Amino acid sequence: MQSDTAAWKSDAEGYCIPLADTTSSDLKTSAPDPRAPKRHVTANAAHNIDLPNHDANSQECCSGHTNEIELVPTAGMFHREQLTQQAMAGSSGPSAYLNRDELLSMRTASLSSAPISLGTRRTNSPHEFYRYPGRFSPAFTRAAISVFSQKDDLILDPFVGGGTTAVEALVSGRRSLVADLNPLATFVTRVKTRPLAHNSRLAVQRWIDQLPQVTLLSRPSPETDIWLDQGYLKGLDTRLTWRIAKVIRLALAIVDPTDARTEAFCRCIVLRTAQWAFDMRSTVPSVEEFRSTLITHGRAMLKVAETFAESLDKTTELPYVMEKGVPGLADSVSKFTIQKPALVLTSPPYPGVYVNYHRWKLLGRREIRAPYWIANQLDGHGLAHYTMHARAEPTLRTYFDRLRRAFEDIARLVSATTTVVQLVGFNNPPDQLSRYLSTMNDAGFQEVLFPELATADDGRLWRSVPSRRWWTEAQSRRSIAPHTAQEVVLIHRLKQD
Repeated sequence: MQSDTAAWKSDAEGYCIPLADTTSSDLKTSAPDPRAPKRHVTANAAHNIDLPNHDANSQECCSGHTNEIELVPTAGMFHREQLTQQAMAGSSGPSAYLNRDELLSMRTASLSSAPISLGTRRTNSPHEFYRYPGRFSPAFTRAAISVFSQKDDLILDPFVGGGTTAVEALVSGRRSLVADLNPLATFVTRVKTRPLAHNSRLAVQRWIDQLPQVTLLSRPSPETDIWLDQGYLKGLDTRLTWRIAKVIRLALAIVDPTDARTEAFCRCIVLRTAQWAFDMRSTVPSVEEFRSTLITHGRAMLKVAETFAESLDKTTELPYVMEKGVPGLADSVSKFTIQKPALVLTSPPYPGVYVNYHRWKLLGRREIRAPYWIANQLDGHGLAHYTMHARAEPTLRTYFDRLRRAFEDIARLVSATTTVVQLVGFNNPPDQLSRYLSTMNDAGFQEVLFPELATADDGRLWRSVPSRRWWTEAQSRRSIAPHTAQEVVLIHRLKQD
């Protein structure tokens, strides 16, 4: 619940913006779409904070979710009563206060080879609403939350990506504070975790029902001058893609911008379908196939959204989503009083591994910015911005320096009882793991090993990740090769004096 004394204002999308920051030097000044809520012309991107249920339809939400994490402005850091009987230390070892069966279940979930995506067109859970690169396994996420937290605890994910942690925390009855510096990530996370009100569901259904007629190629093209001028449609004017691009423009033109959740959900339907059509495919589908799939995806996603909302505990608070990177997150959160997290569950960018978080690869080759146009989000950064320079230099010095500063920031957000669980991948584990652990130590964390999780002689849980669309640098930027990543589950806590 927002304090009456807070110097904050809410816009139509439910973002709360510090008034003092509206003149910041990194203010986003361009307005991509005159019809859309003017988020980007009023908000400092470094402080885009989404409080659930601030839109007009929140009181009639189908699931009854009108709860918010209570945020109270404060001059200092947020505080929480320290948990007792939770410290993983003492003569009984680190597992003394944990359920051994749950630890073994977490190990099984981590090693599962089941695909995260359940087929090329299926959308049978919110996790499938958009396939963000390098996603967590929902089963692993769920298991980690079960092991290291209890109902109503706070879960923190400062690299939330596609929102898996937020979704699974919500399902598990935990509060969550999630953040990412990529506006595409926070957009997707909000859509996946914000239940639609009854009227919003009806509006989405009406939009879907109009698609067969309003997306006919014989209709005049709507204006997209701003997006076109800024290069967001570059690559979509070819002989193979212009028809689908026009269908997308026509579909987006009839989205109602007055209902923020309806608009976001419709855009996510288009985003999901355009990703299927353009990203990492060897061929581009026909316009008829795209239109049919768009309608199929829309109906399936709407049904899943309704079922998902009805399955949630009505008393669980919706995730608190921030468009913010680390370092810097601790300063943003310090304005509020909120409990300390029981668990930090995250997956930072991997050293030496190329994951294209901010672009699609048309025909598997040409990078395009279309997802930001479709999601109505601005993108003015290159690959290094989103990956902490994971491939910017062979020595990875910049990456590990940024990693240290990121976890120094995270250390300010946690307590002595917080467990930090990371899933990290390497293209050169013998060298990079030791540097990673050393960096965590420099940031104030010590590793904790659990025998129940171990799959290797080093006492850690290692897993292979086949069929990921990752590429790692071989000898140079031009010499890249397909790679099956090796991932490891790392568990840390603050170092004790």
